[in-house]
Amino acid sequence: MVGGASLVLSHLIWKVLLKPFWWEWRYPLPGPRRTSWLMGNLPDILQEEPTEPHIRWSRTYPDAPIIRYFIAHTMRIVLTEAALAKKVLTDVETFTKNMPEYGLLSDITGYSLLTTADVDFHKKQRKICNQAFKYESVLNFMPLFSKASQNIISKWNNLITQSPNNEALIEVSKETGSLTLDIIGLGAFSYKFNSLLEDDPNNLAHKYLALFTTVRPSILSLLPGARHYPIPRIMLRKKLLKEIREEVSNIIQSRRNEPQNSGNDLLGILLNENISDSELLDLCLTFMVAGHETTSMALSWTMHALSKHPEVERKCREEIVRVLGEDGEVTKENISQLVYLGQTLNESLRLFAPVPVVARKVEKDVELGGYQIPKGCTVVVSPSVLHRNKKYWDNPEKFDPERWNNKSHGSWFIPFIDGPRNCIGKKFAIVEATVILANMIRKFSFSFSEDHPFRKTQNITLHAKPGLFIKVKQAQQQ
Repeated sequence: MVGGASLVLSHLIWKVLLKPFWWEWRYPLPGPRRTSWLMGNLPDILQEEPTEPHIRWSRTYPDAPIIRYFIAHTMRIVLTEAALAKKVLTDVETFTKNMPEYGLLSDITGYSLLTTADVDFHKKQRKICNQAFKYESVLNFMPLFSKASQNIISKWNNLITQSPNNEALIEVSKETGSLTLDIIGLGAFSYKFNSLLEDDPNNLAHKYLALFTTVRPSILSLLPGARHYPIPRIMLRKKLLKEIREEVSNIIQSRRNEPQNSGNDLLGILLNENISDSELLDLCLTFMVAGHETTSMALSWTMHALSKHPEVERKCREEIVRVLGEDGEVTKENISQLVYLGQTLNESLRLFAPVPVVARKVEKDVELGGYQIPKGCTVVVSPSVLHRNKKYWDNPEKFDPERWNNKSHGSWFIPFIDGPRNCIGKKFAIVEATVILANMIRKFSFSFSEDHPFRKTQNITLHAKPGLFIKVKQAQQQ
């Protein structure tokens, strides 16, 4: 008994206290000193905004292709070279998702595209879903995007007319979150969340939005066993997750029981495939998370950027009116003509990547950038680091849509990640955001609110705390 306890204690002392020192000695990599003997560089990461330490370290070591840091006893490697990022994101056998970060996400989406470390299973699911996310298929959702845009335009018009000076202060991330949830509900499984209508959201919408607003996990959730601590916040999260999965499962079963259970939505396409109810549930929840969170924050951060750059907003509006007229819709035929709007969206995605960092576990000893990287450590690919790297971008901190007149940014512009595990909904998100922004910029003007400072935070996506408040008025009042 005593011997067993001694072995456990010795293992803990080695893993938690001594192994970081051994790693530092055995692998002398460029990087900052640990700011805490026990927690490594975690204090820096907690004190600063998401990826700011990574960006700062990349500028402290401008010639280093990789930078080492520690979270508790785990060594992490952040990449500063686009070619290395591509290598890591492409070699899915060596660099996997077999790590705690994806356990947090799998609590919601289950064993699915976003979370599985099984390469063959991922290929199977990706093949099943590819049909639904082809560009031609995505374009069929454009009328849905336009109709949803009119709902939020109508709501904001009411807020503006009821506000002093006909200018409303709006927390845009909450609004775009409701908007994109309504869209993915209808587009994925013909389900009405009604979350944009605050007086009539359904029960599932309440639970889902609560999961992504009031009980978000923090970075401390990555500590061993933290997901299972018996504290109220975590217990409420578990309860919401269980109820959400049950309600979405009921939606699927109702569709299965219909005489004509197929349709043009994503669920209809998947019902024609030979997959289990469990896989189907996980895929539907994956679509909800991926289709709701990333597009919502892409829209919010773009509006934020426009609120600080009125000349860009004006040029976008002029192009939109020239291409669409005062009331025309974005269509398959004219979406490609919204060139400057597309450049503006790209520039927003560059500076405010919805997912600013992803991580991979190293499954075997490997060489990266001339350095030996040991099995078991974590490699971090940060779009934010690559998107602000002076080697790839002139004046990288400047919001400049016209930089996209240069077509050579492709290999180091990765807002939707790269490789075989890139975001399958990329085309869906871009078309959706383009349609919504075209409609909203045509109708509204955005102004930055100095009275509502915020701090960037990251859970699944890049958010603003306590919120992203913007002053909104009707465009013709300029």
